[in-house]
Formats: sequence, structure tokens, C-alpha cells
Amino acid sequence: MNVLIVVCGDKLSGFGHIQRMSVLARELVKRGHRVEFVTLADTSGEKRLRQFFPIPNYGYANGVTEINVSSWRIPNVSITALDNMGNVSSYLKGHAVADLVLMDLEH
Repeated sequence: MNVLIVVCGDKLSGFGHIQRMSVLARELVKRGHRVEFVTLADTSGEKRLRQFFPIPNYGYANGVTEINVSSWRIPNVSITALDNMGNVSSYLKGHAVADLVLMDLEH
């Protein structure tokens, strides 16, 4: 199953969302599923995700973080960072490969 997780976390809203979804992602990956995170770029939440799921090399293109999947230490996990959460709906429209979309945002 392909799971897309939209999550944000920073010092203002806290890191509970990031922590909760990271634990869920690790369990999904253990069971053979693929997980993609979508989060805000240049936030402490993005930094925390990259610490949980280290990726040696990544670069930026057109405001979206592009990842070289073949170089990952943790297989089946990807992280996409968007400039603002207003871009999430247009990003999701182009992602028909997700079997399940989870959103854990500030409430």
C-alpha cells in the first residue's frame, strides 16, 4: 500500500504530529508499505522528519524538495517539502498513486 502523510510541526504548534506520524510510518514500512511525507519546507518539523528518516543527498527544485530514492538508508520512505501548505491540494491532485492519505495538522 502507498500511504501519503501530510504533517506539520514547529515550535509553535509542537512536534506531537511529527512524532505520531513518524512512529506510524516506521510500523507501516516494517509491514512492507511505502510512505511519503508532505510537510512545510524550512521548518523544524521538516528537520525532525529528516532526522527520523535520514537521506544522504537531496536538493531543491521549483520550491519542492526532490529526493533521490535510490540513495536512502530507510527504504520506502520519502519526504516532500512544500513552500506553503496552500500547495498541498494541487500536490495531492497529481498524486494518484496514494492508496491512503493521512493528514495530521494543527487543530
